[in-house]
Amino acid sequence: MSEETKKMRVIIFLLVIIILILLVYILYTLVIKPKFNDYITSKQLEARDMVLTTILQQIQQQGFTQITFGPNNTLILVPTNYKKTA
Repeated sequence: MSEETKKMRVIIFLLVIIILILLVYILYTLVIKPKFNDYITSKQLEARDMVLTTILQQIQQQGFTQITFGPNNTLILVPTNYKKTA
């Protein structure tokens, strides 16, 4: 093999590697990442719905619910019949 043939093979090999890297990047950007983000979003919405349902059930059963956040901070939720007067 001549020196020129070896150089051409190396150049072709490097170009094929670059093309493969670009294809993987495009696949990730257009297919994998959107699917992953959709999955995360659906799980977040599912968790939100579960938390709200649990809070509402506690309020219905006990008449109130307590949500603790941070050190020594408590939020107490109690249902009221608020009537707006004109």
